[in-house]
Amino acid sequence: MKFRLDAEAERFLAFCSQLETVGRLKGRAFLKGKRILVVNSYNNLLLEKSSEKWNFPTLGFGLDMYEGREFELTEDGAVKSSRSEGGFRVTKVFPREQKEAERWMQLFDSYWQRGRFGSLTLSRDAVSLLDKELSHVEIVVEGGKWRLLQRDLYGGWVRCVEERSLLQRAEGSVRTAFVLRDFLVLFEFGEVRMEFCEGFVKALCGRDVRALLASCDYEGAYEIKVLEEESHGRKEQEDKSRKPESGKATDGGAEEVRQRLKRLKRLRRRVSR
Repeated sequence: MKFRLDAEAERFLAFCSQLETVGRLKGRAFLKGKRILVVNSYNNLLLEKSSEKWNFPTLGFGLDMYEGREFELTEDGAVKSSRSEGGFRVTKVFPREQKEAERWMQLFDSYWQRGRFGSLTLSRDAVSLLDKELSHVEIVVEGGKWRLLQRDLYGGWVRCVEERSLLQRAEGSVRTAFVLRDFLVLFEFGEVRMEFCEGFVKALCGRDVRALLASCDYEGAYEIKVLEEESHGRKEQEDKSRKPESGKATDGGAEEVRQRLKRLKRLRRRVSR
């Protein structure tokens, strides 16, 4: 099966590939039906874009594996991503990760259905006043008013951005914090409407991008709590379900290594063709 990304999908993936990375590890992209879901390398930021024009097969891949907008799904479960330049063609071959795509899509949907305890709509103008040299931003909502706080833990001072005219919509009682660089990603798509939930925020960014961003504290800035714990919890349940019955021998670790080697050999044969 072959398909081609349109310009809108390609622009979205190109933007997401520039997100902050852990070392050289980029985020992952998952395609299914009318949706593209991107998970950053810290697992604390999920971005979803949808379009009625799309009808993708279910697959996932690391953004560092993405080579070009032309895709081909092979019969043995691999994916080819290609682009043409001049008189040449460049192709990358990688596993399809269909189950991972299903899992992350379901995870996104389950979080999106959770209840909120507050909301806030912010414009790009408001967040443009934040100090980009500081690592975090706190959001406080009380009595229909909001404040954005930034703390310098070494200097001992606090910086505050608030609106004088109260045109930005705020509801509920909220006090939470986010890693600043991830928070600012939400505003790349326009005005952001946020709904605050326990441990994370749901956000509608611009017209057609939905996002989940895990909250944090200053000491656990890079540990994603809610989103990653949910993912790990499911993985642990899956691992338990695979455990053999008492008294039966197992060689699961060696078998996993053998299966990985087989997949690598198949990929090498395809590239050499």
